[in-house]
Parts: sequence; structure tokens; C-alpha cells
Amino acid sequence: RLPWQLLITSHLGQVNLDLAEGIVSNIKVATGIGNIHLVTPYEALEDIRISSTLGTIHITTPFGYASRITIDQGRFMNVHVDATRYHEADDGDFVSLEAENDAPLVYVLVSSTFGDVYLS
Repeated sequence: RLPWQLLITSHLGQVNLDLAEGIVSNIKVATGIGNIHLVTPYEALEDIRISSTLGTIHITTPFGYASRITIDQGRFMNVHVDATRYHEADDGDFVSLEAENDAPLVYVLVSSTFGDVYLS
């Protein structure tokens, strides 16, 4: 498998990205008005950046995968976290639970102005 580099933008529209079976290099996803649903990859060589001006962002970490999610919470943004799947670290990041011992850590950076972020 080669590591993929992706840049996905949408001014108006939804983005569904399932990377569970891949190894990625560099991922950037941004929408103006639209929802984003991301399934994190097993391994990412660089941070994954997700942003939406107006829309819902839903991030899913598959069981056994390791992820650390940083959320730049906008003034009009709400964060909903499944406490059975993520632990809030001292620095405010969310770390996936039940990761395999040898799973590489995937960093996801999330930002939004209006909308909700769901971690499941």
C-alpha cells in the first residue's frame, strides 16, 4: 500500500471519507457549507486536518486503531464525545480507547465555526 495524499474541498456539499483500510501521508478536508464524515486510517504519516465553516463533523475511530483528536472549538460549535470510545487528556485532546498496543497514533486536527463535532 502506498501512502495517499488527499486534498478535498467543497464550497457546498458533503464529504464522506472512509480511510480505515489505508495508510495516508497527508489529508486535508474542508467544506464551506457541508458535513464531513471521516473514518480514521490505521496509519497517517502527517496530521489529518478537518475543517468546516457550517456543518457537522463526525469522526469515527475503528476499534483497535489509535487516534488523538485536537478540536479548535469555535464560539458556535458543540462537541459530543462517546465516553466509551475516547478519553479526554489533560491538554483537552481526545484519545481513542481500546487501541491495539502496536497501532500507530494518528493525529487529527478539527476546526469549525458553526456546527457540531461528534467523536464515535
